[in-house]
Amino acid sequence: MRHIFRTLSALIAIPFAVTLLAGCRDKTEGSGPHITVKLVADQESISPGSSFTLGVHFQPEPGWHIYWKNPGDSGLAPRFGWEGSSGITIKNALWPYPEKIEVGTLVNYGYGDVLLPFPATFSQGEPGEKNATVMLSLQWLVCKDECLPGETQLELKLPISQSAGLPSPHERIFASTLKNIPTPLDRVSLAVEEQQDQIILALIPLESRFFPSTIRFFPEDPRVIANAAPQEATLEGGALRISLQRDPTRRDPITRVRGVLYSPQGWSETGEPKAIEIDSTPGEEAPPQATNAQARTTGGVAGNQDNDVGFFAAIILAFLGGLLLNVMPCVFPVLSIKILSFIEQSGHERQKIKRHGLAFAAGVISSFWIFAITLLALRAAGEQVGWGFQLQSPTFVVAMIFIFISLGFMLLSDLTIGTSLQQIAGRAKISTTYAGSFLNGALATAVATPCTGPFMGSALAATLTLPAVLSLAVFTMLGLGMSAPYIAIAYKPELLKRLPRPGAWMEIFKQAMAFPLFAS
Repeated sequence: MRHIFRTLSALIAIPFAVTLLAGCRDKTEGSGPHITVKLVADQESISPGSSFTLGVHFQPEPGWHIYWKNPGDSGLAPRFGWEGSSGITIKNALWPYPEKIEVGTLVNYGYGDVLLPFPATFSQGEPGEKNATVMLSLQWLVCKDECLPGETQLELKLPISQSAGLPSPHERIFASTLKNIPTPLDRVSLAVEEQQDQIILALIPLESRFFPSTIRFFPEDPRVIANAAPQEATLEGGALRISLQRDPTRRDPITRVRGVLYSPQGWSETGEPKAIEIDSTPGEEAPPQATNAQARTTGGVAGNQDNDVGFFAAIILAFLGGLLLNVMPCVFPVLSIKILSFIEQSGHERQKIKRHGLAFAAGVISSFWIFAITLLALRAAGEQVGWGFQLQSPTFVVAMIFIFISLGFMLLSDLTIGTSLQQIAGRAKISTTYAGSFLNGALATAVATPCTGPFMGSALAATLTLPAVLSLAVFTMLGLGMSAPYIAIAYKPELLKRLPRPGAWMEIFKQAMAFPLFAS
């Protein structure tokens, strides 16, 4: 018994000892769901009057990504809040060229495994100071099929020496990253021509031997070009002309075009650099540098909030995103049940159809409220969760599997379940009670969360920064958008006249709809 007691005591003491030792060291590494983040430097020590480079190394799991300073059609760039010892100045991030990330009809810009370098200088520390400390408050959004926010506090102590610091073990990754930093446009001028629905970039002069076969433009500012539209490059009379489709949602003139031109073939005979910076008005709105004591940067530009989505824009985007959820592949199989019920109800009185539509809408909106309140409560408790978080629970996933299998067999047979879903064989009486319509709306919402349709990314990203009440309003608009078509049918039953009349064909359609449920 004594041996067992000693063993248990040792096992209990180990976590406390590890925690105590970890608290005595710098916290240079943090983590969140599907990602690890490290704060590193290119030198092991720093000396007065020296320059060095800090780096934030994002290591998402395979298939996951973070975002560039312009995330594209959806997403959110990382946020950096720096604090340093006296004498340390931290400048803006040097962003490597991003990758094009296609998500359905959306195009985003981001990275997998990436190091973001921050140039820094050290002037002079306090008398007798042996170490200089750098602290970072970091927030990010990591995405795959769903997006999860994360945040951490990191701290790095650098010894102060009187001689030049030796390279750190991270020097190699700094060197490889710096090769991917776009270089300024040199010996070539840029001309921009804005047409009704196009923007033409012209690099003049450009010799034919420097004309790459593959070119991609990454805009630094949002809402300049249609990110998913094709980009065409031609060489005419010594000028490289790149045709870009203008962002259709923007009506005001585009006074500045800046970004990165990337080519895997490179922009010289040696194939380097791979990316060059272009700016139609260089020197305008130069980003401020960090102060000695503290630097607050969002997306790498101090104090720049241009990428944030305001509340009123967020609720409009949320409504449109909810509306488009109805055609997403993860939602449509469930909505087919509601379509069948509308056809079955086409001969009923207007008030009954209206009540069924409102019950379905109530199920959708109530489920969005429950989801939003749960999400906000978990975030307030320190959990790092986001859109579709419940699908990370094996219990929830198994429950949804059984529900979908049951619904599929109901569509193939004469089975009945309780009073909510009545017999659905030849007569196709689906969700004939108001409770059934309500539950149908709730089920549609539960399975909608794996999908992120157009407009939704920016709206959901805004909820990361909005107060709880305003975030709840955004989720309410998502629910209203998703249920809008059914409310419209409920209040305009004459629209049902455009649907086919009930008949024998419904049995075939009903059974066919079982297979999308099985696939889901």
